[in-house]
Amino acid sequence: MIVLTKESKIFSFINVIIGLFGVALSSYTIWHHRELKSQGVTDASCNINQTISCDAVAASQYSEFFGYPLGVYGFGYFLATFLLGMIILSSESKRESNLMALAVLGFVGACVSLVLGGIAVFAVGAFCLSCAFVYLLTFILAGSSVMFLRASQVSPSLKESSSGLTTASIFVVLTILVYSQLFTGIDPRDHPNFVQEIIKNTENQPPLLSSKTVDIPLNLSPYSGLGEDFRKGSDRARVTIVEFADFECPACSHAGMVLQEVAKQ
Repeated sequence: MIVLTKESKIFSFINVIIGLFGVALSSYTIWHHRELKSQGVTDASCNINQTISCDAVAASQYSEFFGYPLGVYGFGYFLATFLLGMIILSSESKRESNLMALAVLGFVGACVSLVLGGIAVFAVGAFCLSCAFVYLLTFILAGSSVMFLRASQVSPSLKESSSGLTTASIFVVLTILVYSQLFTGIDPRDHPNFVQEIIKNTENQPPLLSSKTVDIPLNLSPYSGLGEDFRKGSDRARVTIVEFADFECPACSHAGMVLQEVAKQ
């Protein structure tokens, strides 16, 4: 039976503090993710270059799980560690299961962080500083779990921690449900560049994106086909993409990353 020893109090207090920091960081990543989805680019300070770019990571297909930003799951995870720590410090009810659950959650968080970090580096090719701080928090929790288990001379057990893990899972599920109710999908009509056409002789019709097209002639350079560095591909390609970019424009920088992926495919 695990009692609230000095080690248990310190372990619970660490989880409470780290949980608060994690909730704050996760909230920021959720906000950043939604801003990127609605505007296409952000002025986040963590956008240093193409390798260290929060926008690049948030724009990737790996930034969501079952349609929800990863920050939502992080928010639920850290909320669970915070609340379980508070329950342990303030109540004797199921204290043993909650302590063991915190220890297991510490290892789970570190493992997930390693996987997500690997995906960012090897699959996305970019790294997010705010995500890195989240990973650091999970590693601190894992380290405190190791120290607590050694001091208490016990081993982590899923059976003994089942009740506490169930409580933590409920917190995560509730976080997802609240997010789904508070934040609906991004409506393209909310975008500042949305163009609403006036449809004659039509009432109560939804607004449409502008159907106006502009035919821009493509003038090949005299060095066409000789390997000039500003163009790729064949002169007889079925599809031609012409990029107009401003090297000091953050939106162009984001579009350039997308075009790189298009070119690969």
